[in-house]
Amino acid sequence: WDGACLPIGLGLSLILNGIFFAKRLNEMRLLTLPDLFARTFGPLAECVFSLLGITSFICLLGGNLVGSGRIIGYIFGIDVIAGIWITTAAVWLYTIAGGLVSVAYTDLFQAAVGWTGLMAGSIWCLVNLPRAAGVSPAYPVGDSPAVAEQMSNNDALDPIPNAIVFNWVTILVLGFGNLAALDFQARVFGSKTPKVAVIGCILGGLISWLIGILFAFCSGSVRALYGPSSPHAEYVADSCSNDITVIGCFGEDCKATVLPGVPTCGEWKPDPYAALKMFTCTKERCHYFFDFDGSAPGGPGALGEDYYPMSPFIGGWVLIAIVAASMSTGDGAILAMS
Repeated sequence: WDGACLPIGLGLSLILNGIFFAKRLNEMRLLTLPDLFARTFGPLAECVFSLLGITSFICLLGGNLVGSGRIIGYIFGIDVIAGIWITTAAVWLYTIAGGLVSVAYTDLFQAAVGWTGLMAGSIWCLVNLPRAAGVSPAYPVGDSPAVAEQMSNNDALDPIPNAIVFNWVTILVLGFGNLAALDFQARVFGSKTPKVAVIGCILGGLISWLIGILFAFCSGSVRALYGPSSPHAEYVADSCSNDITVIGCFGEDCKATVLPGVPTCGEWKPDPYAALKMFTCTKERCHYFFDFDGSAPGGPGALGEDYYPMSPFIGGWVLIAIVAASMSTGDGAILAMS
């Protein structure tokens, strides 16, 4: 759910924009979003919004450049800083070369590569890789690609702070806060007709939901192959907090005594490059999957304990799609702040 909340929030903002604002904003023939505040509230509001918008978009631009730079650095074995500079130069050059026109045409290519790549990669992973880990010491009742209760049950994710709060905040902040996104609205202003602006927003929101939520299911495969029950797992010894509740059994019929934090357990150290490793490890003996008792989704037999290498073509396509999406956001941010 953590990964799915991002496209859910972004898609919601696009659909809300298409339903309530896109037609009117396009008819106003605005050049930038601060122009709206200038016409409605005066020059002071325009200046304040401009400063706030530029500040937030500098952070957005930086995040996308760092993400793309990390991927380029990992793939080519170069320093991350060098990868960031390469990405920055590429995005900056084609953005200033043609402004909104170059951004629009490159977005067509980036969208085609990105949408198809993420769709193909998601389907391939769901069919050919373990979707989740089975019962193991790390997952006493097994794992699942998605647990519905994580968005409705306060006790679904223990301990506190519960991720349910962050997941809902992510959806609400993106869904309503992103209505003031400079790059989104720049495309609304640049649409040929109000109808095109409305259709573009709603279609973009629906596609964001479809592709983003589907791709989020790949996280189950990442956890299965690089998570706490995998051969790659690392733990920090004696790292339990006194606030963590540890019980002696799991499941509906558990009657064990609840104990305070136990200092002998270890905290799992997530690998920040796990997803990149999954999409780039294509050798025959890649991604050994532990299925201790045949309880993993799809096993035994179909996707039991074995090696699961990534398809070189699919893995490369997915990484290109991610970089294309980051570059599309980056050029929109640069143009919007210009």
